[in-house]
Amino acid sequence: MIDPAAQLSLLESRAAARDVHGLRVCALRLNVWLELSGRTALRGDLRWLRLAARAARDQEVLARREWAQIPAEEQQLAARTLQTALAGARYRGLLRALCALPPLDPRLAQRALPRMVTRMRRAAAAALAQSEDEQARHRLRRRARRLRYAYEWLGQPVNELIALQEALGRSNDAAVALAHARAHCPQDQKLLTGLQREAAGDRSQLKDLLEAVERTLEDEG
Repeated sequence: MIDPAAQLSLLESRAAARDVHGLRVCALRLNVWLELSGRTALRGDLRWLRLAARAARDQEVLARREWAQIPAEEQQLAARTLQTALAGARYRGLLRALCALPPLDPRLAQRALPRMVTRMRRAAAAALAQSEDEQARHRLRRRARRLRYAYEWLGQPVNELIALQEALGRSNDAAVALAHARAHCPQDQKLLTGLQREAAGDRSQLKDLLEAVERTLEDEG
């Protein structure tokens, strides 16, 4: 089982190092921990923290693309938004409140899992039925990621969920690049077409990954 104290320490270190991706991962892991504990308090604050870091994370994704040119004012705004959040009272209060919470009750967590599994399966069905819908794939990615973290909190890593999340993550990164290209390179049809294909991903691979996840969930059940 993952140690919440270690995740809190990691959250602080990622924030200090301005490790945007690591910060967002820690915040989501802790959000899932709260969900498994049956708590609603602080989950909104963790979502706020992830949102404050989203623009900076999107820029990290775009920086891997040689063609992407991020305007200086956008870079400054993203950095300032994250810096303001991390320097503020809301972030400090969030850390104090999380430190004061009791350990995860495994019995509560086990009762929360079926709902998370159901949500992931619904998102999977929608993504397969709407294979060209970026939002449907994004929702599936979020559900798969949350379910993965839930299993990891309970000491039950699911490799198939990790593989699914990584595949959907690549698709999401392409979708971020596509949105940027549409805004800044609308005349480059070759670029846009390539990014559209990349964002759509391989439907057969997605189907295979989902089938592997389903088999694992059935075995766990």
